[in-house]
Amino acid sequence: VHDCEFINFDHTPASWYGDAQEYYYMPTTWLTGNKFYNNIVTNCSAYSGGANQGVWWQGCDGFELYNNTITNLRGAGVGGDLISSKTNIRTKIYNNYFERSPYVLGYWAFSMELRWEYGDSEIYDNTIKGTIDIPWCYNFEGSYSWKIYNNTIGWDTLNNSMDIGIDMEADCEDVIIENNVFKHVCQGILLSTSYNGKAIVFDNLVIRNNVFENIGTATTFSGMQIGAINISPEPTASYDATINNVYIYNNTMNGTTNARYGVRVGANGTLTNIYIKNNIITNFLIAGINVWRYNSGRLLTIDNLEIQYNNLYNNANSNNVLYSFAGTTNLTENNKTTVNPLFVSSTDFNLQGTSPM
Repeated sequence: VHDCEFINFDHTPASWYGDAQEYYYMPTTWLTGNKFYNNIVTNCSAYSGGANQGVWWQGCDGFELYNNTITNLRGAGVGGDLISSKTNIRTKIYNNYFERSPYVLGYWAFSMELRWEYGDSEIYDNTIKGTIDIPWCYNFEGSYSWKIYNNTIGWDTLNNSMDIGIDMEADCEDVIIENNVFKHVCQGILLSTSYNGKAIVFDNLVIRNNVFENIGTATTFSGMQIGAINISPEPTASYDATINNVYIYNNTMNGTTNARYGVRVGANGTLTNIYIKNNIITNFLIAGINVWRYNSGRLLTIDNLEIQYNNLYNNANSNNVLYSFAGTTNLTENNKTTVNPLFVSSTDFNLQGTSPM
């Protein structure tokens, strides 16, 4: 489907329906050779029951979506996802412009909701105003489940809303997030559970070489973890999460209005092998890095946490790591610096030639 314009369809401009189910099901026969490109889509999804989908594909191997402009500005709670899918492999989403109305309490503002992905899928070279939601992603046949890179994610100015850049929701393994710019979002990268049918597992997550520009929100929200990277999913009623092998390397994070934390780790569950290294973290109101516990009545173990070679500047807690949970085993913290990194400007987070970094 290409070189078309779709305006004001109720819930989808185009759909592909292959064999697909939820919960660890891979088709024996995939749909192949399908593409959606060079299209303009305006207001073609609705926030109502099963119609919250936009462009939809399922049961596809190698689906491509590229060179499109896809927007829905009907308003949160009225407009639905821009694109969505389930049960696919080797998906490629690139060179698109996505814009959805910002978050309103009770109505998520997903630009894309991509469930049950099975490997070697990529999102790259897009401009995205709205959340990337990737629940249930596995690496069955490739090098990664999702690789998300070279995107600009967020808005031109701060909103009065709890907007998220990337939400890794439910099981996620072998995810690479690199070389993206996150702008004016409440939370840059978030782990969340939001499912009570099993214990959720996050494993082998690589977050590197990203820039988080002016993270915050124009209006503060009680209980919200306003910050750049949140490795602390909320507990469900019945289960605690397992988080293994998280690599947070070489990122630049800058807070602005109401920004609380640069990196936050903990909450509940079992966390093993968490590495926070070589990051620049500036201007957060509670701490640049926080290790914390959600509730004393829930399980929390953290083993092998390494916090090394980070530069923390102009953060609260005297630029020290804030340990709200003191039970970490095999904790390494060393080689911190606290110098002004000398960004080019308040809107350009490259480093000046005279930067000490």
